[in-house]
Amino acid sequence: MARTDAFGLLTLAALLIVLCDAVPLPAALVGSAATAPSSDRAKKPYARAMILLTMFHHVTTGIGSFTHWIAASHRTVAMDIGVFGNVGLTLLGVAALMYGLESEGSKSSAAGRKTR
Repeated sequence: MARTDAFGLLTLAALLIVLCDAVPLPAALVGSAATAPSSDRAKKPYARAMILLTMFHHVTTGIGSFTHWIAASHRTVAMDIGVFGNVGLTLLGVAALMYGLESEGSKSSAAGRKTR
């Protein structure tokens, strides 16, 4: 059962990486697009939705792990990973939504600005 869950989660993670265009893929795997994307937003139309959905998954899985983790008989390394890992992955999703999906044009940087 645990291996099945693990492979399912790895599959979801791979789908997230591919749909969000987080890793450049070889041309043979990408396929063709009907139109060339004019912006980063057009290139990753489902990125925010996928991140929100996986965050929902990690919150609910973390709650499930926590309900087992609070029992003294279930205080194991696996439950520790389930609780703290899901908290960490949810925070990583928040960071990705806040900072990782900004387009280059909307980032405010101090480079090129002169200070007096």
